[in-house]
Amino acid sequence: MAKNAAAARMISETEESRMSNSNIVHRTSGAAVMLPEGDDPWTEVANEAGGQFGKILKYVKGQWWQGENEVARGTEFVALVPEAMRGDVRFQDGKPVEQRLGYIRDRFRFAPRAELGFTDEGQWERDKKGHAIDPWSQQHFLPLIHCETEELYCYIFRSEGAKQAFRDLSRNYAPHRKTTMLPVISLQSDRYRHADYGLIDIPILRIERWEDSGISLENSEMPSHRSRDSNVIEGTNTVDQVKGAAVAPKADINDVIPF
Repeated sequence: MAKNAAAARMISETEESRMSNSNIVHRTSGAAVMLPEGDDPWTEVANEAGGQFGKILKYVKGQWWQGENEVARGTEFVALVPEAMRGDVRFQDGKPVEQRLGYIRDRFRFAPRAELGFTDEGQWERDKKGHAIDPWSQQHFLPLIHCETEELYCYIFRSEGAKQAFRDLSRNYAPHRKTTMLPVISLQSDRYRHADYGLIDIPILRIERWEDSGISLENSEMPSHRSRDSNVIEGTNTVDQVKGAAVAPKADINDVIPF
């Protein structure tokens, strides 16, 4: 199928990018890599995964969205699980200015909060209610290919509900990680009753079937240029602020990504 070729091309281009695009992905030895001020951090992060991350997918109050366009429940995507990333993103004046990201397949971990700096809550920005907003936010990036249009999307998330959906997907993918199979998922939604906040909507990434991409990234012998040490990318962008966990406890259970 054409989408299988698209998935294989995405994975293949990723390996080429990791080998040749040395101005974007660097090997580090404990020290963070600093890129010139003014570079577009989101484009650089996208390039680390082998090209544009594509259209940003978000889940808000039981509905899936791409920009201002609603994405119907049941829409199917090939989930490029081997390309998933996670890491810490720092925001300033509503813009991402620093990122420490890595591939989950390389066992990249979130940094301990104390190691990220900017720990003085008195210097943090405030929301409309006066709550201190932690400038650092833990983010996940899951690239997806639309099964009908073959367009590249990326589901970026941080909420507890979204992380649980990704954990479920990861658990099912684990037995296939040494193969060429990728899951085809459909976007779904569910809800549960929270003792304090009432009904809470949560995203569901339901696996519909498995398809052969033709390439097993984890079996590739090509060396990785992504270190497990933290990389830092500096710059500005017009992406809306992702509020930190200090805003309110509800921020971690409400699957609203404000960008």
